[in-house]
Amino acid sequence: MIHSQHSKKIKLLNKYKYVWPWDVEIPQFPATMSDCSPWPKISIITPSFNQVEFIEETIRSVIMQGYPNLEYIIIDGGSTDGSVEIIKKYEEYLTYWVSEPDHGQAHAINKGILNISGDIFGWINSDDLLIQGSLTSLAILHLRNKKSILLGNVIHFSNNPKFTKIYRQKNITFNNVALIPASKAIWQQPGTFIPVNLIDNNAMDESFRYVFDQDWFCRILLNNPKVEYLTFPIAMFRYHENSKTVSENELWTEEIMRVISRYWNQVPNVNKKKIEALIFVNSAGNNLRLRSWNKKQGIFYLNKALKKYKLIILNLRFLDNVLRVLLSMRLLQFFHSLFQYYRNEISR
Repeated sequence: MIHSQHSKKIKLLNKYKYVWPWDVEIPQFPATMSDCSPWPKISIITPSFNQVEFIEETIRSVIMQGYPNLEYIIIDGGSTDGSVEIIKKYEEYLTYWVSEPDHGQAHAINKGILNISGDIFGWINSDDLLIQGSLTSLAILHLRNKKSILLGNVIHFSNNPKFTKIYRQKNITFNNVALIPASKAIWQQPGTFIPVNLIDNNAMDESFRYVFDQDWFCRILLNNPKVEYLTFPIAMFRYHENSKTVSENELWTEEIMRVISRYWNQVPNVNKKKIEALIFVNSAGNNLRLRSWNKKQGIFYLNKALKKYKLIILNLRFLDNVLRVLLSMRLLQFFHSLFQYYRNEISR
């Protein structure tokens, strides 16, 4: 039965990775909606730098939607690995693109935002994907809720099907996102689309390399708290060895501490030491995952958490990470498979 669960994950991954967005034709949509009104214009930005291995798949996942009122912008940071040649291959489908040195991902997105003119906006990184039909679903929901932030589920995946998981966005409020390590919020940037008129002058803070998206989203939520959820996946987030999320956890920890401390005075009844400890617990967990195993760093962050807030020892996430430290990686792999099996049986 464990093998059955593994097979289901392979089928899920294969459905998108090996069919979409390759073995498909661009669907033909009518020029207007059924009531003869125009389709909402959707603006999408892809920031990119030296992602030749993945960028074509990303581009195709956007343009193969066939969405009739798409504004697609690619901001490349001066890639030298062949990415530019791929972008040129699809330039007839692009509203605007440029390849020139920039100051990082946040700067690239800001450059893109200066060129958008749509009704709703989102960005998809050059190693991630939109899921087939997602733009149509977003457009329909936007027309029902023109002032709402739109949130869809996101599939996390890698070349190893064991690590395929659907993240369902929930509990998205300013308070929860501002203090996300201590809240029950699940927020996924690739599944987030925002009415353009809510952006105003909120640019990405280019002093951040990793969590500029959370900082930006906090500012959006602070003044525009209404959200609407799609109950199905609309995007895919790819884990690979060069992902910033995977490869640079220590610097990510420093930045998440900075962005949370920027907003915690606007959230009532905050235990700042506990929040800092929970950030360290999360960083420990990032190092003790099977896909990014680093036991030494995991122990380092657990110690930091304990020094910051003694009562963190009663926290379930802290105890889970302690258990991971004590068990061998082979045992963890076994328990992971066992857990997946029983979760699958319960959900039947």
